[in-house]
Amino acid sequence: MPKLVIVEGPHRGRAFEVGEGATLGRSRSCAVHLEGRHLSRVHARIERRPDGLYVVDAGSRNGIFVNGKKVQEHPLKVADEIEIGEFVLLFDPPDDSPQPTSRAGASVLENLADPLTEEVVDRELQLSHERLRLAMETLHLLHSLDDERVAMKILLERVLAEISASRGFVMLLDERGKPVPAAKSAPEGLDEFHLSSVLYHPVSRERRSVIGKDVVKEGPWAGSSVSCLCVPLVAGNRYWGFLYLDGKSESTHFARADLRFAAIVAGIGAVAVSSLHRGARPLEPVWKGRFSLPDLLARFEREAIHKALRRTAGDRTQAAALLGLSATAFEAALAKHGAPPAESPEWKSVEPQEP
Repeated sequence: MPKLVIVEGPHRGRAFEVGEGATLGRSRSCAVHLEGRHLSRVHARIERRPDGLYVVDAGSRNGIFVNGKKVQEHPLKVADEIEIGEFVLLFDPPDDSPQPTSRAGASVLENLADPLTEEVVDRELQLSHERLRLAMETLHLLHSLDDERVAMKILLERVLAEISASRGFVMLLDERGKPVPAAKSAPEGLDEFHLSSVLYHPVSRERRSVIGKDVVKEGPWAGSSVSCLCVPLVAGNRYWGFLYLDGKSESTHFARADLRFAAIVAGIGAVAVSSLHRGARPLEPVWKGRFSLPDLLARFEREAIHKALRRTAGDRTQAAALLGLSATAFEAALAKHGAPPAESPEWKSVEPQEP
């Protein structure tokens, strides 16, 4: 009897028999009952037709995807993957053939919520500081542009100059909310990709930056395992799209320092896109000479120190650890920026001053 198996999402591994047709959705009357925020009460149907089983969109709000492509209806075959809401279901009729490799092999290896506050270990510190300077220079450059695609092309070039990857893409949402390429760098014949829901959901919904692994289903790399890095482009509360890098797992390795840098640059790109869409230049005073780049970097460092002291109730050892600094480096930074002694009862009220 043909069945659907949940391979991504809550209740992973649960199977439903659908040989005679079925409804899918969050209504308890559905044969394939799924609970999720992005599901309609009756989201889709499995229909038996003379030439086989079809999956059909039942007028859902968020649509259905088969093997990564949005469809209204689709004839089902072995190992087709149906994505609805946060679920991926594998259509797997019984037969004697080996089960093909599924995209269910995707996995998140590391994730990062806030690249500016999460801990930096000592060995990454020098690289992180240098890359922060590069990121600020990128902000200056992107802010001077008035063409969204040119800006995204430069953003991608800056990231690929620092992070080794076989392919890179910047995807921005169109007016329908669908990600479309704004910039890409890929060998001929490898300029399309599909991002598994396991990796895409944390990026698009939780606004997290992730490193993971995935299995390519189609094209010249079909069946290959790839290492992936994906970060959201977010400005304020607005999600504009994402930056994606990958390469074959045997030759590509992304480090947490890469993830942090890509996340910072993607955030800068999102600010540039947001400014272009609003027709505004909120950072214009910066680039008109009010602050130099070294002044800005010093300001960021000072604010980070004060924030760390507030978070740790003035404990210098904990504050240094929070910033990924040695005790000596933290004390030097305190002396440089004139921060008050941690034991002073007044330290909590001290806020960073404008340079």
